[in-house]
Amino acid sequence: MTKEEEDEAFLASIRLDPEAHAQALARKDATADPLAKVVKATKQQRPREVEPFLLAGVKSFARGVKVLDGAKELATWAFILHRWRIVQPEPVAVTNTALAEWHVDRRAKRRAIRKLTSAGLLEVVGGRTGGNPRVVPLVGTVAAQGGEP
Repeated sequence: MTKEEEDEAFLASIRLDPEAHAQALARKDATADPLAKVVKATKQQRPREVEPFLLAGVKSFARGVKVLDGAKELATWAFILHRWRIVQPEPVAVTNTALAEWHVDRRAKRRAIRKLTSAGLLEVVGGRTGGNPRVVPLVGTVAAQGGEP
């Protein structure tokens, strides 16, 4: 037997005919774990959040809690921190319309901004007197941490 004949005989011995292949697949499916398909079918990816959420530093939020009185003033601070995360480094426009969705009226907004500014947590950088201010939270700065600027 020549080398080519030996190689051909070897290849013929290891070839799998289509019928044997189909039978092997059928046996594999029959012996497969029946729960494996159930686990894959029930494990679904969690849906993404569709409702906006508040993401703020705990220290920054707590500093505002110390100087503010009432839920509406605190909601104003939460709104400012929330919007700051989205628009920074641009100032946050604190509008009456936007705060109305947070159930905050213009008087509570004005009180909160005044208290936060006097505490050194907020800087008013724009807006006309009596209008909607544009503010920048001073979180993470020396002034916001209670030190000298």
